[in-house]
Amino acid sequence: MVVISVKNVSITIAGRVILEDISFEMTQGEFAYLIGKTGSGKSSILRTLYADLPFEKGGVSVGSFFLKNLKKPQIAELRRKIGIVFQDYQLFADRNVAENLFFVMTATGWKDSKLINQRLEEVLEMVGLYGIEHKMPYQLSGGEQQRVAIARALINRPEILLADEPTGNLDPATSDEILNLFWKLNQQGTTVLMATHNHAFLKRQPARVLLCENSYVKDIPKEDVLRKL
Repeated sequence: MVVISVKNVSITIAGRVILEDISFEMTQGEFAYLIGKTGSGKSSILRTLYADLPFEKGGVSVGSFFLKNLKKPQIAELRRKIGIVFQDYQLFADRNVAENLFFVMTATGWKDSKLINQRLEEVLEMVGLYGIEHKMPYQLSGGEQQRVAIARALINRPEILLADEPTGNLDPATSDEILNLFWKLNQQGTTVLMATHNHAFLKRQPARVLLCENSYVKDIPKEDVLRKL
């Protein structure tokens, strides 16, 4: 089943064409790397998929949502259905781990305190951080903060996970741990689209590769990519 569909889409920012007439699909349970030079449009694609960046022509669907002309309530509903992980964690510095996760839960409609606490424990265990809910972000390593950010993205059991350079601020060993976590989630059925500059990932965990280049997006055979590494 197709869960992400991009057809003949063009994206322009401040009068500059970022991506032109791009098309690709992802099926349920697929894992794909999104690669390309800085400024090639990787983040623009992800922002378009979670309805943060409008597109000028073509069609985009994510899950059951058609993104053209979505209203604010529909955008909020879309973002409850997908998980989004950023490079810079985006945790509230003045709130502990539990409070960071509680904020997302209450903002997305969770009300039962028993279910909230139960889900909090579940997602922290999923990312290997069970028992740290009372720690502040500054007490955590970069890798631990990113795991909290991933836990936050998993709160509403998303079928699709979008990750924008999730290991960009991490050392190689910690980056590998985060990659392994994404693969574990994928093996449990989550569709993962991950933008990355770390081409070593493609060798360590080969998967589909989408290349952003010269305003276009194209599938690159894994074998061709690996030969260049």
